[in-house]
Amino acid sequence: MEIIITTTIFLLIWIDFSSIFSNIINSLNQEEIYSKVNISLSLSLGFLMTFIILGALNIFLHFFGITLKYYSLFIIIPPILIISNKKNIINFYKNFKSGINCISNNFHNYEFKKHPLLISLIGIIIIQCGCLFLRYLLPVSHGDALGQYFYDSLQISRLQDISLINYYQMGFALRTDSLASFFDALIIQLTNNWIIVRTIRVISLLLVILNSLELTFNLGNINLKRSILLISIILTTPDVWDIALSGKHDIYLCLFQLTGIYTIFKSISYQQKQAKIIFSSISLFISIATVSIRLSSLTFILISLIVFLYNIFNSKFYINFKEIKKINLRLIAIIFSSIFLLILVLLTGILNYKYLSNPFYFVSPPEFLKTIFPQAVSTMDYESSLEKYALINIPNLFKPIATILYATLGLEPIRYIFNKLENLFIFPTIFANALNLIGPRHMMVSMLSLSPFTLIALFQINLFKKNKKKFFLLILVFWILLWTLSIPYTRVALASSFSLIIYALSEPVNNFTNTFKNKFLENSKNLIIIYGLITIYLFSIWSVSTLWDLPLKKLLTNNYDRKSLTREYILTKNLVLNQTEIAPSKKFEKEWENIELQNDDSYLFLANSPKEYAYFINKGLLKTSKFINKGLLKSSKENLVLNKIKNKSLCFEIDQTESIQKVSCDKE
Repeated sequence: MEIIITTTIFLLIWIDFSSIFSNIINSLNQEEIYSKVNISLSLSLGFLMTFIILGALNIFLHFFGITLKYYSLFIIIPPILIISNKKNIINFYKNFKSGINCISNNFHNYEFKKHPLLISLIGIIIIQCGCLFLRYLLPVSHGDALGQYFYDSLQISRLQDISLINYYQMGFALRTDSLASFFDALIIQLTNNWIIVRTIRVISLLLVILNSLELTFNLGNINLKRSILLISIILTTPDVWDIALSGKHDIYLCLFQLTGIYTIFKSISYQQKQAKIIFSSISLFISIATVSIRLSSLTFILISLIVFLYNIFNSKFYINFKEIKKINLRLIAIIFSSIFLLILVLLTGILNYKYLSNPFYFVSPPEFLKTIFPQAVSTMDYESSLEKYALINIPNLFKPIATILYATLGLEPIRYIFNKLENLFIFPTIFANALNLIGPRHMMVSMLSLSPFTLIALFQINLFKKNKKKFFLLILVFWILLWTLSIPYTRVALASSFSLIIYALSEPVNNFTNTFKNKFLENSKNLIIIYGLITIYLFSIWSVSTLWDLPLKKLLTNNYDRKSLTREYILTKNLVLNQTEIAPSKKFEKEWENIELQNDDSYLFLANSPKEYAYFINKGLLKTSKFINKGLLKSSKENLVLNKIKNKSLCFEIDQTESIQKVSCDKE
């Protein structure tokens, strides 16, 4: 019942907000030539607003020590939502139907002929959907989630009535970019179901694909062939099939950024000053929220802020006192509620600044900010990470373009394969040494690969021809260049690289507008297209091959149990990667279950245990000996609160035989 009601409420809030955004967009669509279809944009904006509100709500409640659980009172929410926004929902349904018919007619006019390439790409899409479905069924499919991201969500969901301030005073800390963790935690709190969290990631991936198709359609045009090509590019990108449905937050990040850049395109394409300000305001709001999912989105804030300020200053002569009088209470309410939401999503950053002197926790401030935050506490050093994960032995002047080429040409996986083969043949050794000379010090960590089709858009830059589409292209290029200046995780650049592919595919087939057009450039473009098609097939094979590194046999032959599947995943990864991660035993599971049953009203702490143990308990917090703020001076009031928590706390440790031993909570 909890699952059904939670899912229904989520869907209704999503539809409610989507209908509101659809109504706003349609009211601005009167004479605009760039406003063909907006269904996916409306759905994405509604999804993002639902995500932000629910995540912010959980932050707000946990700040006051409230862990929201399922209540039968929630049943009244769906009827209220339907009644309060009935008209918008009906209009949204009509627009949705009209948009689907428009797209259907567009594709219906396309003459579908049997084509080996097209059929093979459809086969690739089917294969990737199958691979993603198997990953979707597994509770864990990426190692990073075991120690962060989803681990944080599990910790948050088990806070009980411990407030965030108490949590920090006890020596714990959360990442500044933890909005997605709070969102996932809310779903876990309400349903105790992990698969719903992954289902929402599936929805995010679907919206990424739909946004990409719709934006391509609105930028220029798109036919069936290009639609299939675009879908196959997205689904075979390594950072999509490997990470999208895991416990990491990167598919959320991609959707937020892609929707944000879509609204920036809207703000550029509209003639109306009001529409420009509305869409650039939405993009700025989304970009700030995106930073609370991943701090590397600071580059996207810069892009959104530039567009927003440009539209504001460009519209200043159109603002007069008569227009100011038109500002109503509804607009004031929207502005203040948006500011309040943004304060909430940035609340963990505020707490990290207060307790750790570091608004960027868990990473250290970049070098140019260290003088502002000299006492910043961090777990990961930004500068050393940049040195490990960025390209080496390349002058800084050429590093941005070199990074883009390295990532889009898929040189990192090629380097990995050549290093594996270097003892067998002389040819791979030569190339391995060449790539090792410039490749990141840590192989296959920061860079997997972006699609070579990203480069096609660069052939369409014409600085001498001014129009809105070219201006949008320059923004996209500037965005991906900014990405290369930070730690160049390719998963962070998914939205910017997809946006460039979208731009390239929106152009007519024979439109080669570069002023320096010549046979060499044309052949280079064709070679990149061929190379891009080859990578689609190779990345798909890579995706299928990695399924053998997952506990599929356990998934298909045993009754579904998230703890046993998680244990099997850890053991499988240990075998494949020669690691020594601890997989908690069934003995530990049973002992901890008994402790949970016998101490229902107590705070349970499992001290000095690997983070993997969080996946094998239903109640309790993991507590390490690395207390961040042990020397923090607390007021008498704070001590009183912490003593109350201490009096209700029970602390445990695990001995060498994995038996659970009760210990003093004062023990460090």
